Amino acid sequence: MTHIAKNIFVSFALTALVISAPVSRAHSEEKKTVEVTFGFGSDGFFLIPFYVAQKANLFQDEGIKIDLVRLGSGARIMAAVAGGSVEVAFHDFGALIQAASAGADIVVLSSEYNSIPHNVVLSNSAIKKSGITENMPLLEKLKRMKGLRLGVTGVGSGPDRFLRTIYRRRNMDPDQMVAITPLGDINGIIAGFQHGTVDGFVFGAPFPQIATTMGLGQIVIDPTAGDVPEYSGVPYEVLAANRELVKKNPDVYRKFIRAMTKAFKLIEEKPEEARKIAKEFTPSELTDAAFNAGFDQALHGIPTTPVISTESFDKTLDTLSDAEGNKLHIKFGNVVDSSIAEKAAEELLK
Repeated sequence: MTHIAKNIFVSFALTALVISAPVSRAHSEEKKTVEVTFGFGSDGFFLIPFYVAQKANLFQDEGIKIDLVRLGSGARIMAAVAGGSVEVAFHDFGALIQAASAGADIVVLSSEYNSIPHNVVLSNSAIKKSGITENMPLLEKLKRMKGLRLGVTGVGSGPDRFLRTIYRRRNMDPDQMVAITPLGDINGIIAGFQHGTVDGFVFGAPFPQIATTMGLGQIVIDPTAGDVPEYSGVPYEVLAANRELVKKNPDVYRKFIRAMTKAFKLIEEKPEEARKIAKEFTPSELTDAAFNAGFDQALHGIPTTPVISTESFDKTLDTLSDAEGNKLHIKFGNVVDSSIAEKAAEELLK
């Protein structure tokens, strides 16, 4: 990978474009708006509905102002949600189910992105060595990846669980098949890919598309294209909060979910308008080809409703159990409260 390619990878930072200047509580009350502290982990195209809601003033229309907090790791997101230091946060559904099963005081309120965004990307040399081809069945691809080193952000992360699940679902031990290598954030992954520390990586748009459009490698497994049936219809990013905070101030969460539901509808009805908005939140170095490929892929995960069904919960629980290697036992109602999302859907999605 060239030095230029590395700069394009690591410059994907959207926070500065999303943050609204914080306002005092008193000022918010004068304007009849409520300041909402929103936490998230990392940038990515799975946040497109949030970008659209922010840019199209959908939060403002609902009377809320977003104070954005980048939390980085999943552990920090979980701690912030459970402790109530952020009022709302987007996080991996599977990780939240795990946390709830361990007794964390969290609740999942709605779906925010409905497709696993993690692609498996291999370098050109790894593809040549393994003999993997585009139309090869998934089982054969997984077998041929044996011995390859694949970078993920961390142990237990979304990419890590995704990779382990697709191997275990096919009765293969992931640790016996590939060397899953935790490299920290996306910068660490890309550095490892650049220097040959790993033969590939697992991550979401636009990084796989950048690698592809620059001729550095290829996407060999893409859940949004139907490559991995067990992940069809499984929510990825969901809205989480401290259960007690929701009880104390449900109106904050009603407003937030309404704004996001409006964003889903806007994206469905006006995808090209959404494309223009999303483009504003990407670095200028990102080529049109890479952006458009990532955006088109991301559209597959935009929810048509904020409501999380019991069926999608059960399916997520199954894939999570496969990833962990043991069956998790927790009920839908102990993790999810769909009442606010159901009301928003009834009002806005007629």
